[in-house]
Amino acid sequence: SLSEDPGVPVITNRDRYTVHSTDPLCGSCHQSIDGIGFGFEHYDAIGAWRDLDNGVPVDATGSFNDVDLSGVPYDGALEMSQLLAGSESVHRCSVTQWYRYALGRTEALGDTPTLDALATAYWGTGGELPQLLVDLVRTDSFRTRRAE
Repeated sequence: SLSEDPGVPVITNRDRYTVHSTDPLCGSCHQSIDGIGFGFEHYDAIGAWRDLDNGVPVDATGSFNDVDLSGVPYDGALEMSQLLAGSESVHRCSVTQWYRYALGRTEALGDTPTLDALATAYWGTGGELPQLLVDLVRTDSFRTRRAE
């Protein structure tokens, strides 16, 4: 098939996104999401493994565009997930998301010390989720409410 630019043939899914990233209207978002999305190129639309995309070998290489992994390249979803698992920023984000879910609210400025302690402990355990949940429910933030 052809892209919006009749002179550029689109053969693979990755080609399609390359076209998006060069379009000024689409590029700002695609620069942020394509790098991580390319790691999943070996999976088709229903999640089945593929080595070829429209007869062309799949290119599942990408790189991160944010935080402590910015610019770090990877090849495929497994390598990408291993890098994410070793990221202190990802650990911190996980702690924040679990905190929000457990408390039913977004964090406030006063929650920073608690989040810092939880993130440090979570990083120290190598990302042991059951321990994070135990640590989280033991916090004053979880066990008490502020008076209105």
